[in-house]
Amino acid sequence: MKHILAVCVAGVAFGVVTASSHTFPPETRSFAYMHDNKPVGGETFTRSADSISGEIALGTSRVHYEGRIAADGTIPRLDIQTSRSGGAANTQGFISMIVGRDSVLLIERVGRKVDSLRLASRPGTIPIFDPSIGLYEVIVARARALKARAKTVPMSVVKIDADDLGKFPTRSLRSIAAFVPGEVTFLPADTVMLGNTQEKDKVRLIIGADGRARAAASGADAKDHFSMRPTSKPAPLKR
Repeated sequence: MKHILAVCVAGVAFGVVTASSHTFPPETRSFAYMHDNKPVGGETFTRSADSISGEIALGTSRVHYEGRIAADGTIPRLDIQTSRSGGAANTQGFISMIVGRDSVLLIERVGRKVDSLRLASRPGTIPIFDPSIGLYEVIVARARALKARAKTVPMSVVKIDADDLGKFPTRSLRSIAAFVPGEVTFLPADTVMLGNTQEKDKVRLIIGADGRARAAASGADAKDHFSMRPTSKPAPLKR
């Protein structure tokens, strides 16, 4: 399955700003993940003005993430717990993404194995897990605060393929992380296009003036169709 946004860290422009004029009381929302109009998983996340956490189910994989939202709209640290059922045992992993001024430190723990990687970045970097509509919201909120009158806001990204997270222990952290350029483009009718500049396929989000996502889908150039739709059914909790 091709994800609609293949990035794990997004640094949106430069500068220190107040991220949004909107305040977010703690609110929990759920979205169903659809692939070619068939359900493949979902996400339930809780976002407030200063924190976000979520549960994601994709096939046999489960992901829990949580992070603090700083005053400028960035996430200084994102902690991710992954699990994957099947085979002889349920494999669990833990990834911490710690953002510095000019680099991001990634630390992964799987059983007794510890892997780390430091990637060059820019000020204002936001770590995300892909796909996650909750974390997409945080990127868009940061970009809105920075864009002024610009239609497109540049961002630096570090690409990571979420499909590879379950391939323990056959891959290294370095094999799934890479720096690529990216951007956030604001279109009419509350539409936002999010992706990297190296691919035509970009995720399109419908996000209201209140900063809350209504839906998301892969772009017209996608080889397959992936979408996120609001639902009243919470995503399964991590195993």
